This record gives sequence, C-alpha cells and structure tokens, in this order.
Amino acid sequence: MKTDQRRVPMSSIDNEQRIQDIIRKLKGKKLIPFVGAGMSKPLGLPDWDDLVEEVAVRTNQDPKAIREIRDLLVAIEYLFIKGAARAEDILAKIVDKDPVPESRTHECLAAFNAPEIYTTNWDNVIEGTYDRLGKPYNLVEKAADFLCIESFKPTIIKYHGSLHHPRTLVVTESDFYERFGTDSPFDIRLRSDLMEKSLLFLGYSLRDYNVRYLWNRVQKTLSAFINDPPPPSYFVSIHRDEVFETVLAKNNIVTINLDSEDKFLPFMEFVAENAQP
Repeated sequence: MKTDQRRVPMSSIDNEQRIQDIIRKLKGKKLIPFVGAGMSKPLGLPDWDDLVEEVAVRTNQDPKAIREIRDLLVAIEYLFIKGAARAEDILAKIVDKDPVPESRTHECLAAFNAPEIYTTNWDNVIEGTYDRLGKPYNLVEKAADFLCIESFKPTIIKYHGSLHHPRTLVVTESDFYERFGTDSPFDIRLRSDLMEKSLLFLGYSLRDYNVRYLWNRVQKTLSAFINDPPPPSYFVSIHRDEVFETVLAKNNIVTINLDSEDKFLPFMEFVAENAQP
C-alpha cells in the first residue's frame, strides 16, 4: 500500500532507513513487537513510575516519600509488604479496565500482523483490541499455555505474567531475582526468538534487567558462531538520551528518535499501512 511520504514521522535519514527496515522485517515475519507500559499510558493507565505511586496511595503510604526510593523494584516490594491486600488485587484495581478502552495505537499494532507480541503489561488492551477487531490469537499467560499454541494464529505473550494467574506475576525485586537467569519457559521462548528475529521495543523503557541479560547472552552466542554482526533490534524513543542510545547501540539495538509523543501514533500508522502484504 503506497503511503504519502510526508506523513512519515522522521527527523533524520537514519530514522528513514530504520523504519524501512522495520517494515521489511514485518513483511518477512522477522520482527516481534515488545510492548511496555508507555503504549497504554495515553489511555489513562500508569507507566512504571506512576504505578508505584498508585500502589503507595492504595497501601496508605506517602507517595512523595516512596518517590525518594531510587530503586522502584525495592519500593514496590516494600509497599506490597506493608499493604494488607494481595498484590494482584491492588494491581487489578489500577490496571484492569472494563470495558477495554479503544486505542488507535493498539489497532495499528494488531495491523502489523506480527507472528508474536511480547508485553510486560498487566492490562488487557492488546487482547481487547484483537477481540474487538475480530482477529484470532493465542494468549500465553502461564507456562502451560505454550503447549496450546495454534501456529496459524499470532501469539500474545504476557512476559511478566497475568493478573488471572497471580503466581506468574513479576512485579517486585524478589520476583525479578527469582526469574533472573532461570530457564523459565518465557525466557527460553524469548531466547529462541532472538536467535532468528529482531525485536521492536514500543513504549518500553528497557529497565528490565532480565530482558537485557537475555539479549546480551544471545548476542554473544551469535557473535561466537557467525562472522557477520547479528541483525539489530529497534528501540522507539520519544525523548533523546545520548547516553542510553550510545549504550544500546553498543549492544546492537538501534534507536528511532521521534522526539515527541505526538509523533508516536503517526509512526505506528505509517508502519501498519506499509507493512501490509
């Protein structure tokens, strides 16, 4: 589908080439979106920082004091220890929206027709969007769900677990330590995907040390056995951060700088329209 090039949300030649690479890989089923909380924030759902403050309020703690704890994983673990309610009940009140809000950005994500989507989000906006559009999909919320995947459907993988299955949740520092470096079926699947596909990080901060650790291991493995550099993955940014971008580039993740939140939806629309067969 031919699209008016003036709509392309680019600010550099590098962006133009990288966006075209994304489109080419989507068409070839060689790109997997990895979706974080930033995708849902425009719908009134919290990003990680906001989530910690929301949990503080709901556990009768001072949000200002909690903000001073630099390690948010420690902060949220402290809040759940202090709170009387279970973690999944607190999180459900914050992120579980009924009805699922409509989102043009998520509609574009569905239009990518990617074979898989990973998400660390506990909301159900991605699944709700697929349902509303009448698009069938596999949903992996727990390890046993991998056994039920139908190959002809796209698969949505809830990488940090699901509110429907509280034991799968990865929220606190202890949860991350328990997951880190283990052979979780979710991590085995991600490592396998990284061996042959690129990731497209959308609304994702890459704070997850487990993802960065797996990424680094796979890059080193590939580099040891092939002469050419492994194909890069892509990080979509709405704010320039030279330090972070330099470190990502060293680790074979290239940044697409949109420079503004207002350019994110046009970017998603452009990619969705041009990734059609």
